[in-house]
Amino acid sequence: MLDILNIAVSWVLYLFMLMAVYMIFFPLMDITKYHEIRMLPKSNNLIYRHLRNLYISLYGETAEVKLHRGIGMSFIVYILCIVLFGRSIHISSSLLVASIPIVFMYCMLRVRVYSKQVEGSYEGISYTAELLNQYQIHNQNMIEALAQCIRYIDNCPNVQSQTYRLSMKLKLYTRDDDMRQMVDEFANAINTHWADMISNSIFLSLTTGQDVTKSLEDILIELKRIKLVHEKSYQNTSEGFLIIKYILPILYIGSVYMGIHYFNLSMKQYINYQFSTPLGLKMFAINLLLFGINILLMMIFKRRKFDIK
Repeated sequence: MLDILNIAVSWVLYLFMLMAVYMIFFPLMDITKYHEIRMLPKSNNLIYRHLRNLYISLYGETAEVKLHRGIGMSFIVYILCIVLFGRSIHISSSLLVASIPIVFMYCMLRVRVYSKQVEGSYEGISYTAELLNQYQIHNQNMIEALAQCIRYIDNCPNVQSQTYRLSMKLKLYTRDDDMRQMVDEFANAINTHWADMISNSIFLSLTTGQDVTKSLEDILIELKRIKLVHEKSYQNTSEGFLIIKYILPILYIGSVYMGIHYFNLSMKQYINYQFSTPLGLKMFAINLLLFGINILLMMIFKRRKFDIK
């Protein structure tokens, strides 16, 4: 019975490996030499759609290719971990251990996406101003405005990538439902309220032919107003983080001094207790972990998204 189970697991792993190779080298999407994007069939898989939205935020027009290769690489890492750990621990434990690098890869993906969205959020004023300008120049032709806008927003690389993707796909749409999906992907990739408002203006302009000049002007005015408030808030936040940045090392050094002074220990004895005993190592590891978490939180919250409340 155990031999049959081992054979079944081996065949499943082989199938996963073949699937991974296929997804890496034969992605379901192709980018031609003119970088025209082909429409993919919609997927009802919630996990796939979630990962696809993350990859769109991160990679723009090459998202689908990167996604399928990323899934393939994840399969390979998962299988290799099972093979490596399955020989020394129980199969159920190896499945759990193999999930750790996958979870870590997902967390790193989320951090990268969040960082990119934060950077992109500060491009709102320049992007909205240029889109409004092109929209007026081209007589309220939104498709042409988006296509021309790409040429003049080199200072907005994150939004530029998403606009390029949106512009290419709008040339291929056949139904309003497809267009709704396209503008939603654009808004989700930037993940700000101002991007939601712009995507709604684009959808309204293309589906009804209405002039959305006033809408774009209102968005631009609101972004400029928020910029003044945000600069003041950022100054206060930076001062608070500077205090934390310099206070934490001082507190740790102070705890070392207090330990040596009040317990009458020499530096050699303190180091010995800290790194040569199980309790000392455990406390040091906990302090190091908390310090690392603190630094990570500082990186995440130090520069928040620039957005309309």
